[in-house]
Amino acid sequence: MKNKEDYRDLDTLLLAEISHTNEINRMKQDRDAIRMQILEHPNVYTKGEGSLANNLGRFKVTTTTRMNRKVMPTEYAEIKEHIPANLNPFKEETVLKLDIPMLRKLAEIEPKLHSYCCRAIEERPGSVGLKVEEDN
Repeated sequence: MKNKEDYRDLDTLLLAEISHTNEINRMKQDRDAIRMQILEHPNVYTKGEGSLANNLGRFKVTTTTRMNRKVMPTEYAEIKEHIPANLNPFKEETVLKLDIPMLRKLAEIEPKLHSYCCRAIEERPGSVGLKVEEDN
């Protein structure tokens, strides 16, 4: 257990956290604006998808453009029978997901079944979020 001395500078730490978080956010906004200006510069090129190196004398600027794609299930169902199997870019997979609310409910109402189910579940602790706001 922590003693009171561990908390003696808590107000100072919390104010420092708020100040640094605000500064980081401001710096990120500045960096985003600078990056946008770089990308809009006529000597910096991008391509529709993938990476492109721009050799600009003293600097090498590499731009990477991503293309996010998502299968539209309804449209896919309409066209899938017309796509040759050897040229089909779609993968039909079964995705096994965990229903967390049901798992928690199971822990309350059927502890033995919950314990049994947990044999097939890997748990790793996630990161701890921290948000500090000054109470006005």
